Amino acid sequence: MLPDSVQTIGINAFYHNTALASASFGTGLTSIGENAFRNCSELQSVVFRECDTPLLSIGNCAFASAVKLTTLTFNESLKTIGMGAFAGCTSLEALTLPDSLTTLYGSPYSNEYGAFAECTALKSVKLGSGLVTIGHGANGMISDTPDGWASSGVFGNCGRLETVEFNQALVTIGHHAFSECIALKSIVLPDSVQTIGINAFYNNIRLTSISFGANLQEIGECAFMGCVSLSSVSFSPATTPLLTIKSKAFKGCVQLAKLTLSNAMPTLEIDAFNGCTMLRSIVIPSQLSTIQSGVLSGLANLRDVTFLGLPPENLENAGLRTDVLIRYSSKYHDDWAEVITAGGFTNVEEVDEDKWAKIIGEIIDDSGYNLSTEAKDRAIASIEVNADMSLANFVMKNGKVYDCIIRIVNTAAEDVSVTLPTGYTYETFKSATPLTIPANSRNILTITRTSDSTFLVTREELAVLQQ
Repeated sequence: MLPDSVQTIGINAFYHNTALASASFGTGLTSIGENAFRNCSELQSVVFRECDTPLLSIGNCAFASAVKLTTLTFNESLKTIGMGAFAGCTSLEALTLPDSLTTLYGSPYSNEYGAFAECTALKSVKLGSGLVTIGHGANGMISDTPDGWASSGVFGNCGRLETVEFNQALVTIGHHAFSECIALKSIVLPDSVQTIGINAFYNNIRLTSISFGANLQEIGECAFMGCVSLSSVSFSPATTPLLTIKSKAFKGCVQLAKLTLSNAMPTLEIDAFNGCTMLRSIVIPSQLSTIQSGVLSGLANLRDVTFLGLPPENLENAGLRTDVLIRYSSKYHDDWAEVITAGGFTNVEEVDEDKWAKIIGEIIDDSGYNLSTEAKDRAIASIEVNADMSLANFVMKNGKVYDCIIRIVNTAAEDVSVTLPTGYTYETFKSATPLTIPANSRNILTITRTSDSTFLVTREELAVLQQ
């Protein structure tokens, strides 16, 4: 226990002290220097005693690699936590940050760590009410497979992090902040959040839903790329600033079926939803004036797009298939007539103005968008296997095979085989039927009809399960 008179702990002061088991800091402390308690391999408890001292700062890597640290108690004088300050504290399971804290730092360098990066046992985080910035990692470098700079983010590579309680003052979620947090399941962001950085939630493979607040201005490149379980994305109807969704922001979100975009979005950037193979319905806000080339390409199951206003510029080059249903109000008949002719669109629904409000209300309010039970809408969310099995019960209905996407989790310690129904022709990538599902792995199996009795089958191994 340090006395109250101690104000400063210098750089490397207790570095690699392998006998130190606990640390309790006095009320006069104002700063802890870089690496001060780094590699203290037996350190289990760190307590900051309550005080009125302002501007306490914890320096870079101050407690990094304290691998046995389980108890971490802050006081209300803490203002900043430096990059890598608690990185690699692999026994820390829960984190509550004080209301006095304003900034958490990621690392601007690709080979260094964010404040709590690689805390591999961390399951829950509660952010204090004063936190404004979750800092950037890796100088904004973009990674699209895999995220080699995840550990530069504040909570990057925290593979067991399941819940984050966000606060109402938070403005910035930095680059790579929660990248590779593969156990994170649901996110509700407050209205205060304005910026979500590059790769911020990259490859969060168990994330199923995200709700954005009213002041969101930018979703960065690859921010939610690879979130293969993401099925619900909600934008606040009260959004007031202009919102930009950057390139590849939701690329590969294969479970996303319906998307109602914010009415404050002027531009949709290329590849923003590339690889969202189950995306069937999109609502385009009236303020969206430009769609970049190729934005709507590669959406094989897209069936309808509802436009709330005038046709966006460049729509004919956006990659929208000519057979996809385009729905718009008769109020904009003349404007749409020209675009439809230019783009060669063949499936159009012009809705009378007196019916428009009712129809749009039904479309937008149906936020759950449960796929219908009709054959054409068949989809399977997830199955778990631990032995060889047939997929007939999952992909057949009334004796017929239907298009579907199945998330398959093999929990066994050995490879298993899954077979497809007989009597049909299957074109395959990577492997033929029976399909081999590797031990302890998570996969996406896509079955798409190419003719009356022929199906294209692809299997993508997403990640090895962490035990």
